[in-house]
Amino acid sequence: MPPRCLKEPIEYISRNIKADVARVEDKAAAEIAQAQAEIARVEDKAAAEIAQAKADVARVEDKRTMSEVFWKAEVERFKREVQLAYTQDYEPYQAALVDKRKKREEPADRRRRKRRIRIRGPTFI
Repeated sequence: MPPRCLKEPIEYISRNIKADVARVEDKAAAEIAQAQAEIARVEDKAAAEIAQAKADVARVEDKRTMSEVFWKAEVERFKREVQLAYTQDYEPYQAALVDKRKKREEPADRRRRKRRIRIRGPTFI
């Protein structure tokens, strides 16, 4: 057995070491918890960015599909106009298009056009 004078410092050092170990373990546990929280935050942010990217891709794909449908319809319309241009039905078809445009024209546009005509007035002086 060691003498009493050596025994007390050893116990004191031993208690300090135990306290230091406990403090370091607590600090490590806190850092681990903080790192796990940071990992969760980064994963959530990445998941949100991935979801946004998927939504953007879907939107662009829808836009492209709609564009394809539009241009296919335009090509078909143009083919029909070319076909009608070389048949006897072309003039009635053009007259129907003009009538359709006139029906679609807003009343305000018609009034503006009439005002322009009225403003010009007669051409004789």
